[in-house]
Amino acid sequence: MLTESFIASVQGSVQSASTSSNLKDAGIFLHDYQPLASLKSTFKKSSTRPNCLAVNATHAFAAQADKAVIHVYNRERGNQEALVPFQEKISSLALIGGYHDAGILAMGTDGGRLLLWELCTGRLVSTPASHIQAVTCLAVDPTFRHLLSGSSDSNAQIWDVPALLSFSSGTAQYGQASRQSSLRTLSRHRAAVTCVGFGHSHGAYNIAVTGSADKTLIVWDYEAGELLHIFLLAETPLCAAIDPADRAVYTGFDDGSIQMIDLYHGASASQSIRSTTTEEVPIEPRPTDRWLILQEPDTTDKPASKSTLCLSLSYDATVLLSGHQNGEVRTWHVAKGSSNSTLVDLQSPVTNIHMLPPSGFPNQKKHPLKTLNVVKPRYDSSMSGIGNGQSGTVPLNYILAAQFSSTVSRRRRNPSITKPFEHIISQPGFPPDYLAQSLSSALSSTNTLHHKNSSSSALVPNSIHTTTERSDLLETRDNELSILKAQLSQARTVQDVYAEKATELANEIKKMRDWDREKRRRKKERAERVERERETWRKGVMSGAIVLGEGDRNGIPGGGSVKGKRALNGKSKLESVVNGTTKGRGIKEGRKDVGEKLDIDDEDNNDNSSKAADPAEDEDELSSDTGDLDSD
Repeated sequence: MLTESFIASVQGSVQSASTSSNLKDAGIFLHDYQPLASLKSTFKKSSTRPNCLAVNATHAFAAQADKAVIHVYNRERGNQEALVPFQEKISSLALIGGYHDAGILAMGTDGGRLLLWELCTGRLVSTPASHIQAVTCLAVDPTFRHLLSGSSDSNAQIWDVPALLSFSSGTAQYGQASRQSSLRTLSRHRAAVTCVGFGHSHGAYNIAVTGSADKTLIVWDYEAGELLHIFLLAETPLCAAIDPADRAVYTGFDDGSIQMIDLYHGASASQSIRSTTTEEVPIEPRPTDRWLILQEPDTTDKPASKSTLCLSLSYDATVLLSGHQNGEVRTWHVAKGSSNSTLVDLQSPVTNIHMLPPSGFPNQKKHPLKTLNVVKPRYDSSMSGIGNGQSGTVPLNYILAAQFSSTVSRRRRNPSITKPFEHIISQPGFPPDYLAQSLSSALSSTNTLHHKNSSSSALVPNSIHTTTERSDLLETRDNELSILKAQLSQARTVQDVYAEKATELANEIKKMRDWDREKRRRKKERAERVERERETWRKGVMSGAIVLGEGDRNGIPGGGSVKGKRALNGKSKLESVVNGTTKGRGIKEGRKDVGEKLDIDDEDNNDNSSKAADPAEDEDELSSDTGDLDSD
């Protein structure tokens, strides 16, 4: 059965006296939407401003409203995993990566900077204060390559995520922008940017939207940096959500109403959403597309303000969820354009709401990586890649901590086809051929760079190619080469250690197998020897050379009170019979009936008794052999 849920956060934990004990002090709520609306779990001690909650499959991240900290909650264990402090307040959050991926947490600060935190490595990358004022909102495009930031300074900026995470130096090169600078700035608003969002790249343009306190909403082609549409709104848009098909944008107003903006109004589906006029004339949305909350009798003492602070669309985009200042979470029917009812009342301003991907699909794909515990940020210049003198080199202490949720190597139709990553991870160390290939690639790229620099010297200003800069460049390349050689040497050392351990383990296994074979051989020999002795004993009984005692008649050789003895001096007939306490004393202490039949004098009996083997010793030897066989 398909299950759809949402997670919401409030500013100021629930403190009402009418609230149940399990909701008191709760700040984040995990709620089922369908098939049956019900509260699943809560996280306590959290108070978040709008755009300050980010959620993935394993964790929830909440930037606190009154502190420069982020609370990290583990959704699987249902508790707070960590409290991460920062140097300045975090004003907005966004996760870069899929819902089930390890991910990177993008953070906007009150000082106008961007921070990127790799959750599985602890690496923290910071940009300069690109915005003059606080970063109010963040959004990530579907490819996870672009980041959109909006600020109170009325500007929005597009960032290249791979460039921000690169280990190369942040210094700008000739003809290229610095990795710490944004790709482009979207600066057509006249007041603070209140909401931003990316489209889903399903149309002719890769669109992004920005809403501002100047009561406008602008649609951009963020790849080209071109303005497509300007919509003039009746009020300030406080939040925004984009339809999965990129056909409409939904915004929330201060009076609690919802405005639907049809991007293709008056145009067919095949036509462009670009403005048909040469002048950038603002367009007013249709008044009929504004959805109002029906007046309800005021029977509670809840705040009168119903400002719409957050929006989120369901998986099939037929239902819109809205969080309001008075604590209500309302559902809106998109086709009807009206509010159905209040889904839940959280009794505090609902500042963030996220619809989660539905669960319960048959044969749902299992994602390869899983984050068990986040790694706290590491304030290390070598990890950030800025100013470490290692242009493009991954530091040795760069370690990813994650769990494989499925088997790395899977059976394929063609076993000879293996992915490079699966091949490398199944080895005890980095394979030498990959290391040699990397070193060769680094050397070839260095030679290519020198060739390009020499061939394009006429196109580059002479001030760039001074003698000092050339020597610095050569020194940098030499440092890179020495670092690569050191990494290669270290990898080979680790590989040798693993190979030695593997050899020792193989020898130990061989010794254990040899010992097991020797044990089995001895056990077999003992069994054969005992069997031969038993067969000899049976033959002696059958031939009359051995007289059975009471225990012998019961099937136990030599187990009676009277014990048989082999013929003395090589004779085949029985010459003496003794009881259990008599050993080799002759017929004088034996049975009378047997003594009368044997005509043996005392002297011969004593001589023969000294030469005969002790029957008790034979019995002990046979018994010990039998016991060894039973124990084996």
